[in-house]
Amino acid sequence: MIYRADDCGVFGSHDDSVVVWISASSTAEARAKLPKLLSVGWGVDEDQICFGNVLGELELEHRSVQPNAAGDRRWHESGARGDWPMYHRSSELVLLRHRDLCRLYDAKAAAQMHSRELAAACVRELDALSQTPGNDQRTREWRYDLISYENFAGQPSSYARERNAFAVPSASDVRRLRERHQLTQAGAADLVHVTVNAWQKWEQGVRKMDRRTWELLLYKLREEYL
Repeated sequence: MIYRADDCGVFGSHDDSVVVWISASSTAEARAKLPKLLSVGWGVDEDQICFGNVLGELELEHRSVQPNAAGDRRWHESGARGDWPMYHRSSELVLLRHRDLCRLYDAKAAAQMHSRELAAACVRELDALSQTPGNDQRTREWRYDLISYENFAGQPSSYARERNAFAVPSASDVRRLRERHQLTQAGAADLVHVTVNAWQKWEQGVRKMDRRTWELLLYKLREEYL
């Protein structure tokens, strides 16, 4: 199951907090895994890690103001104004199993499409308000919402960034990345949930690693680009 952890960061740090997506079988497991994984990635002790709400996909859907038909785009909802869901751009860290990563991709794409639709609705509301004087407060509110929706809708997916950054890697790319992190083939294969034989075929050039597996590997190794 996918869990979203809000406001993750390091005690005493001035860096902005991030949203972390993590795979776990329960809320208790997700809360236990977070400090361990983040402490390794950020190079701090576990007791320096802090985070806010940790909500599973079902709870995220239950808390949403949107109907069930909205599907998994509700995972990205950050609040609501009336019956309008809000989406806000935020820094995100993805620590998901491969199958969960694919699901999150689809949910993010659906949420961004919905955000574009809501941005268009905000423009219509602002056009209507401009016809009548004395609506300064409401105009400011709609403009704020419009900016939020446009930012979220136009945000490059934090799971893909630029497409060419996560192009299908060559056999030498795969081998160099593993060696740079001093991983055995077995250890690297375990990170992306494949067999050692499958990994060896990638390094030998017998098969190509798919882009989503490459992306997952880069995230787990905290790599931006090669």
